[in-house]
Amino acid sequence: MINRRMAQGLTVLLLGAALSYGLGSPPSLPAEAQPVATLSASDLSTFPTFPTFPPFPTFPPFPTATASPTLPAATVSPTVTVTPGPIATQTATPTPAVRPSATPTPAVTPSATPVLIEASVTRVIDGSSLDAQIAGRRVAVGYLGAETPPGNTPCGQEATARNIELAGAGVLLEADPAYEFDSQGRRLYYAYTREGTSIDATLVREGLARAVRPDGRYGASLAALEAEARAAGRGCLWSGAETAATPPGSAAMRAP
Repeated sequence: MINRRMAQGLTVLLLGAALSYGLGSPPSLPAEAQPVATLSASDLSTFPTFPTFPPFPTFPPFPTATASPTLPAATVSPTVTVTPGPIATQTATPTPAVRPSATPTPAVTPSATPVLIEASVTRVIDGSSLDAQIAGRRVAVGYLGAETPPGNTPCGQEATARNIELAGAGVLLEADPAYEFDSQGRRLYYAYTREGTSIDATLVREGLARAVRPDGRYGASLAALEAEARAAGRGCLWSGAETAATPPGSAAMRAP
């Protein structure tokens, strides 16, 4: 609607200008003869009406700056001078070395620095002797710390079977400088299984052998094991039957 009214207004203006300047019209008339354009109220109503803008908003006044409070003047602390005192020197007192208490040694174990000889078992002779191969040589071995009854006795047969069990296919042998050979020509050794279990001690503890050669390296330990087995009535030696058949100290049980 507004565009239409503006177009009509512009048309009237252009018509008036054309009439005034004689553009696109017949030759100009003298001034006194020119017609005067008269606009009626209806023509004025065709001019567009400019829109009314809303009034600008009223902004509140800027706040008045408030003066910051005055900070109190800093107080300068007096300078403290520290005079170092003498440095205490502490002399370290050596702590005495704590030595572990001695661990009880089992009944029979190889000595602290044993020289153990590996031997292959050729055959078991009886409860306390066997044939072995040592460094390729055949050696008749007798147990230095244990002596079993003869192999033709019931207890001797039991001791022989146990010796076969313990010795197996091979043993470890430990010599004692105090003893080398017995009266039968057997080379004397303390014998161990390949796992390190003392065969002498096992036979004595189980009541299948007597402890012999008490002045040997393990003589005292083996004698204690024999006393324990005797007190407990353990094995064929101390259960009664073999003791009656072969009294202690007889030739059959005496270790030379």
